[in-house]
Amino acid sequence: MLAPNTGVVDAAVAILALFAMGYFVHSRDRIGRLENQALDADLLRVNADLIEANTQLNERVQEAVHTLEVRNAELGTQSQMLQRRNQEIQTTSDVADLLQACLTLDEARTILLRAAAKLFPGTRGSIATINSSRNLIETFVHWSDGPSSNAGQVFAPSECWALRRGHPHSHEQDGDRVSIPCVPLGREVPAAYLCVPLVAQGETVGVFRLQTENQDPLALHDLNGAVQSMARHVALALANLRLRESLRLQSIRDPLTGLHNRRYLEETLEREVRRAIRGEVSISILVLDIDHFKKFNDSFGHDAGDVVLKELAGLMQRVFREEDVVCRYGGEEFLIALLGADEAQAMMRAEHLRQAVEGLALSFQHQPLGTVTISVGVATLSEQRSKPEDLIQAADQALYRAKKEGRNQVMAAAADSVSEEA
Repeated sequence: MLAPNTGVVDAAVAILALFAMGYFVHSRDRIGRLENQALDADLLRVNADLIEANTQLNERVQEAVHTLEVRNAELGTQSQMLQRRNQEIQTTSDVADLLQACLTLDEARTILLRAAAKLFPGTRGSIATINSSRNLIETFVHWSDGPSSNAGQVFAPSECWALRRGHPHSHEQDGDRVSIPCVPLGREVPAAYLCVPLVAQGETVGVFRLQTENQDPLALHDLNGAVQSMARHVALALANLRLRESLRLQSIRDPLTGLHNRRYLEETLEREVRRAIRGEVSISILVLDIDHFKKFNDSFGHDAGDVVLKELAGLMQRVFREEDVVCRYGGEEFLIALLGADEAQAMMRAEHLRQAVEGLALSFQHQPLGTVTISVGVATLSEQRSKPEDLIQAADQALYRAKKEGRNQVMAAAADSVSEEA
């Protein structure tokens, strides 16, 4: 009785087991699908986050690269500025050394022209100096990248604002600062310019001017340091050269007449005699003396005597050539070296001078000084007189004979005058 029921139960259990298994499989598949959907969503979200993070990273990298590029550009600009500044410093240092080694103003002018071309390209500029009377300023050096009318310009110190104020003066046509152009620059004022006084040892010796047509207000500002540094070196060099020239002139010039002195004559005559012997050319010496000069001083005073000496010196400078050497030999005695002149030419020129002196009409304090005469001795280079001292001695002997035989005449040295003394 129980067997049929057992089979039904087993069948039912089997069916339930199959149903449960199907439900489990279905549930597992559904859960798998849900898990896959959630995983895909997570993956999408993570992928979006990664894309956003990558975008932000790229933006930051681009910003960093741009910042580096800007910084590199700034460093490059600074490096160029430093290189240019180092070059300016080196050039200025070289110019300063060269200027200190200059012996003449002409040498300094050449150096400054070359330095300006390197330090201030594309500009116009000049260095002007104050004359000894301190009433005029004259262009000493001028450079320009184009036509300019400032070369050789002369103006008064009061016309330059930098000299008035005692410190650098700049002017910009479109600048923000209040400024006024200098009169010496003329009617056509450049777009910008800078004037710097040249001051050395507390004394103003000139002015440094730099001009540009560049409308950029910083065009001259960038050169300001180089200009002022150069101005200091130029001022010191010019002051030293002026002092050196003054000392040189004092050592070779007679202070009363402005003629060369005995020291200069002896140095020059030694050189010229050797040159004449090598070139087989002639040199003649004139030694002249003012007749009765002591009596003249006693009658009119030493101030009047000084007037006569200065007038005679001026006459000799007009009568003789620039290449001839005219000097005051001492007291009222003068000596002239006639380069390239033989005895006949020397005698003729000495006679011309004697007549010119005799024709002078001199006065002192509105008082006529009377007739002034000279006696002249002439000696020419020869085998017997081949040394400067021989020439001077022979001419001096001829002068003595001229004075002994009545004065106011020209006398040539005897052919054997030196050998007789020996």
